[in-house]
Amino acid sequence: MALSTVWYLNDTDASSGGTWIVPCSHVDPRSPRNPGSGINVMAPIAGEIQVECPAGSVLLQYVI
Repeated sequence: MALSTVWYLNDTDASSGGTWIVPCSHVDPRSPRNPGSGINVMAPIAGEIQVECPAGSVLLQYVI
């Protein structure tokens, strides 16, 4: 199990470079860092969402 947090000290949205999340990416055996994975790091990934939240928010990432 792993738990990590991201603390947002400022308002966050697409214009300020909010964190990108790809739901269920932890079960994908491929890695964007592996050149042989076939993942284009410059192209959008299906299902990705960008975090938008007010200052003082905390993003919890939990992986089993």
